[in-house]
Amino acid sequence: MKRLFVILSLFALISCSKDEVFETESFPLVKSMNTFCVDSISVTRDAVLSLADSLYGSVNTNIWVSNAPVSASDTLIFNRITKAFSPDYLSWLVIVDMHPMANWGHECTYLFVNASTMETEERTYTMLPSDIGLINLEKSYEPENAGSGEMFDFTNMHKAGRSVSSLSSGNRWAVIISGGVNVYNNYERYWNDCSAIYSALKSYYGYTDNNIYVLMSDGTNPAADLNTRNGFISSSLDLDNDGVADIDYSATKPNISAVFNALGQNVQSGDDVFIYVIDHGVANSNGSYICLWNNDDISQSEFKNEVDKITTDANVHIVMGQCNSGGFVSEFAGRPNTTIATACKANESSYACQYIDYDEFVYHWTAAVCGEYPGGSDADADYDNDGEVSIYEAFYYANENDVFVGGIEIDGRTCIETPQYASNSTYFGYHHGLTGKLFDLPTLTGPSDVKITTYGVYQVHN
Repeated sequence: MKRLFVILSLFALISCSKDEVFETESFPLVKSMNTFCVDSISVTRDAVLSLADSLYGSVNTNIWVSNAPVSASDTLIFNRITKAFSPDYLSWLVIVDMHPMANWGHECTYLFVNASTMETEERTYTMLPSDIGLINLEKSYEPENAGSGEMFDFTNMHKAGRSVSSLSSGNRWAVIISGGVNVYNNYERYWNDCSAIYSALKSYYGYTDNNIYVLMSDGTNPAADLNTRNGFISSSLDLDNDGVADIDYSATKPNISAVFNALGQNVQSGDDVFIYVIDHGVANSNGSYICLWNNDDISQSEFKNEVDKITTDANVHIVMGQCNSGGFVSEFAGRPNTTIATACKANESSYACQYIDYDEFVYHWTAAVCGEYPGGSDADADYDNDGEVSIYEAFYYANENDVFVGGIEIDGRTCIETPQYASNSTYFGYHHGLTGKLFDLPTLTGPSDVKITTYGVYQVHN
């Protein structure tokens, strides 16, 4: 196993080893209040299924129906971002996701069906209920040619395993975060996204296992935490298929804080830190949030506080693929020596690829920094032909190839994401990459006393 902290005082501070999982508080889940009188139920679940089919059966989308009637005024979602309650009467719950390719949170329909009268009431919320056992998926969205694309396999990519002798002399660090929310919402594509970038960092850029922190869903817990086409399974801990476990911790706020404590202790001036976030995100009037494991979350300002534990003399590059990720841009745009690239604006959803189990923006971003897609087709993001792909070039390429930029129609629904980019210094991302600093910006030196009628000799550097 890798190390978490190399400084003994830090061990004492958090009182745990890298193999241990930090605990976090969870918000209240759906209350167990199904103690209603059976005689009050005159509407059967089969009748509700028929109603859902008549209303939404012709639409290619996801539809869930509650396994039992929901008690009056029951708590469906309760956290600092969203609060959702059932009506003040016994009801069946039908949830319809009209944007099934979007990551959560995005608007979906909660249809409450009165268990006595079959009258309906429609509400809009931006997440599924906290208790995944409350509902059952009755109809699943099936995109055309789903799963037909090739997956990243760095053992067969011809550009992987290059010499890293010419890379920046500073240390390179990385943090990969994928919260997942819970087993129902932790889609297989998030594991694939993390696997691809982890493998790229190791195989193509020479990052070491010890310098890559991975926080994903329930961490090393052997319980099922991943939603796949074949059912719920426990995530493989081996992201790059080398037989060594790579996932270190569950994706919780205490673990994120502990990891950035360690980075704050170890990252030095001139080092490079790459931060990668994928899965779900949500937003409200207070800003954007990253969804974490066990229905937890971290806000844009809280995440900024964690990153600020790293010295501003280090080079920090952030890539985010979750919904509403653009809200984080305002936090980091003014941070020295920092770039941030996001899949979408603060008020937008981010989307999955149409034909392959990755997320659209980060899929192209990863291909850009590797120079190729799965199967070996070129992803030529080296626009200045200097032999390296800069952080800005990777963003530009992903933005240029993201099919959702500008919006596309899928099954009569408009899907749009607008990638965002910012850095404190306009050209900082142009001359830095995952290798570190690529080159110095051009400078001009020469005599300072030259007047309009005289001449001087100047030299252009870099």
